[in-house]
Amino acid sequence: MHHRAFTVAVRLTLAVVLALVFSSGEVTALAEASPAQNFETRSLPIKSLPRNTIFYPSVAKRQGLTGRICLAYSVGATGLVQNVEVLESAGTILDDHAQKLLAGYRFEVPSDWVATGGAEKRYRIGFIFELTNKPKVARFEDTITTVVITGGGLPGG
Repeated sequence: MHHRAFTVAVRLTLAVVLALVFSSGEVTALAEASPAQNFETRSLPIKSLPRNTIFYPSVAKRQGLTGRICLAYSVGATGLVQNVEVLESAGTILDDHAQKLLAGYRFEVPSDWVATGGAEKRYRIGFIFELTNKPKVARFEDTITTVVITGGGLPGG
């Protein structure tokens, strides 16, 4: 009997949370950055960017999706991105594309990166997706490195 009551309570709580999220019309912060979490104010130098992936996702363009995504990440000893976390979401399609773009970045790290605690540092990067036939998307604060990706809007969109 207690198990059944617990299950009903969990379902009810989940239903209320989902209703609040979807009724707000916009999902913004998935993972709030805690005040104690410090982000570096400057990004590491970029060694290389992903090839042929900096484009507006066609499905997002067809659906008229725009928005901004803020990702938190760290960088391992080889310069690869690790521990990515979505701090601000624009929806699954744009979030996934932003994460794919970031995963392709390679950063320059010093040879003593791990020994000096570099791999523990956290960075933020913003991705803004804008369509030419839609209003401009709000920019991030100056301390967040930002990549703006613009696509041609579809007629009538």
